[in-house]
Amino acid sequence: MDQGSDRQGVSPTLTEFEYQMTIRELLQQAIPQLADAGVDTPRLDAELLLTHLLNQTRGWLWAHADDAVPDETVAEFERLLARRLRREPLPYILGEWEFYGRSFLVTPDVLIPRPETELLVELVLAWARRHDARLIADVGTGSGAIAITLAAEMPSLRVVAIDLSPAALTVARRNAERLGVSERIEFLPGDLLQPLRDASRGPLDAIAANLPYIAAEEYPQLMPEVRDYEPSQALLAEECGLALIRRLIQESSGVLKSHGLLALEAGLGQAEQVAAIFRISGWSEIHICTDYGGIPRHISAESPL
Repeated sequence: MDQGSDRQGVSPTLTEFEYQMTIRELLQQAIPQLADAGVDTPRLDAELLLTHLLNQTRGWLWAHADDAVPDETVAEFERLLARRLRREPLPYILGEWEFYGRSFLVTPDVLIPRPETELLVELVLAWARRHDARLIADVGTGSGAIAITLAAEMPSLRVVAIDLSPAALTVARRNAERLGVSERIEFLPGDLLQPLRDASRGPLDAIAANLPYIAAEEYPQLMPEVRDYEPSQALLAEECGLALIRRLIQESSGVLKSHGLLALEAGLGQAEQVAAIFRISGWSEIHICTDYGGIPRHISAESPL
């Protein structure tokens, strides 16, 4: 009998196995690469890339760290990792990002929603509930994060979402449809409040705005993720970053109810300047709120009589 013809009961050699990387090994390779590339949160980013591909949670990853990862998933992970190593923002790679507990679609046509802007939403919501607001505008809506969150959190509210970018409005509309509030949000293209004046809408109870406020001289110092990938038209403003904010303050009193609210987000060192513009323009109840990092970030005021 041919001794090589019958392998029954013989254990296969290691070379007969096709080796597959485990979750732990894949992350252990990716994390130092991200750290070397200057990514601030290398472990988090690596885990989020992998959870995205596996459609699992980070907790699941930790519990299954020694599970093998299919070769096709490894290849896709390495492709996404290469994008992050070039400092492309993680939300653009994933195609979505969380804001106020909801997942929003994001593309390079819109700014990435940020945690500090959630505080602007909270400020407006608190005021709207106290004053039984019915109609609010979100100027410079981008992904629609502010407008959609306001509508979702306050079912009695109607919102007008305005943006100069048609591409941004497309993203915002998709988010409103996904999150079930599209029937209560009107999306208008245009510059600041011009669409409201053209259509004779109003008066509004309140306006929320996270407008461009980065000065041109500050732009080169921004993080690569912001400077090289996020839309510059949604970041840059003239007059040391205050041009659009100043214009909106001047124009808002014409479309707001008496003592209506205007709430703005501003950059580092700008809050007092914005408050001064409000005071000079005759606004009242001017308040400055700090963000999670203790930076004066949001300024609100009530319109003149």
